[in-house]
Amino acid sequence: MTTNLALYSWSFHHDDEIKQRLRSLKRDLTALAFWHLFEMDRRWIKTLEAGLLDWSPLWRYLPWPARSTAAEPIDRNRPIWREFLDGVVAIVGRYKESGDVERFVGDALPVAEQMYEEQERWEDEHLPAEVPAILHQHADAGWFGCFRYTFGNSHTTIWPDSPVDPLRAEVHIQNHVAPDSPFHDSKRLFTWMSEMVRHIEKHHPELERIGTGSWLNQSDAFLQVYPPSYRATLARTSGDYKAGMGVWGQFITHKLTLNQPRAEILRREHRFACPHLMGTCTIADFREHVARKVVSSA
Repeated sequence: MTTNLALYSWSFHHDDEIKQRLRSLKRDLTALAFWHLFEMDRRWIKTLEAGLLDWSPLWRYLPWPARSTAAEPIDRNRPIWREFLDGVVAIVGRYKESGDVERFVGDALPVAEQMYEEQERWEDEHLPAEVPAILHQHADAGWFGCFRYTFGNSHTTIWPDSPVDPLRAEVHIQNHVAPDSPFHDSKRLFTWMSEMVRHIEKHHPELERIGTGSWLNQSDAFLQVYPPSYRATLARTSGDYKAGMGVWGQFITHKLTLNQPRAEILRREHRFACPHLMGTCTIADFREHVARKVVSSA
């Protein structure tokens, strides 16, 4: 089994095949995000007409915005960002009256492509030497297999529209065991969960609740992680933030290609097949649930 760190996060990788798959996928997801931005949410175009548009709407919709490393942190005033934003805004101006989404996407994609190519040239030149440091940074981030947690104000950097609950641990997932699924091996899955809940209770005993905001809350495979009380709390997250894999991960197949049936639902029915849901349960319920699962999967 190959371990693919950061598989669903950025276009760089120490595995060349995975890197190329992700770069192709990034373009397909960006085309879909552009379609959604233009066709389904015209409010940001109204802000453009009012002279209020800045980088925020694009950032909030792109599955893969400009990435950063310690050597090259994100700077929203970088020329690459400004050229990208100005280019897309100019293209919107051409088609906002006709509403021709196909021509908008066709013209906007090369602008994104230019930004991605510049980033990827930088990645190819610099990142191979940084892979050991990246792996250490990953280990230091506190992963338990494919899962980690954040809490308090750190929620706002990942899901700004999620209500900040200082007493809730927010669980995040990244598939580090691809091409396998994190959910296929129950013993492995609940060993990770057991390690995580012990870490929470040892280092952050003030936390009372735990949960996840993601399209994965539509999946029974994912919901097995939590006790039955979790399902009862599931609710749509308000707001417009649609960046990242909490929304766009549903359009990725196990082979790292675009999930065409779900993409077609978005285009044809103007809805996400798996909308973003937020759920929570108490730490106590989670601990008891995980303990039972560890015993039953032994």
